[in-house]
Amino acid sequence: MICKTVHVEEGDEISLPDSLGATDVEVINTNNLAVVVDESATTSVYIRKFKRDAGPTGSSVQIPNDAVVCNWDGNAVTYLEPKNDN
Repeated sequence: MICKTVHVEEGDEISLPDSLGATDVEVINTNNLAVVVDESATTSVYIRKFKRDAGPTGSSVQIPNDAVVCNWDGNAVTYLEPKNDN
């Protein structure tokens, strides 16, 4: 496995291993992620997304069950969502 920095803006697609785990991705800054990559693994396409809670308490954000969370700061979350080909 390799850890590398990749440029992925919100809404961009990236091909990463199917077995991507919750600790395999971290936000470095606005447009870059640190990603652990297994170059021998099969891959899937993920889309980087960002959601913020618009409620007054700022504590609840709904994301898909199969999302890989990259960063959570209490009222906002950056995550990778597997792309559906439907």
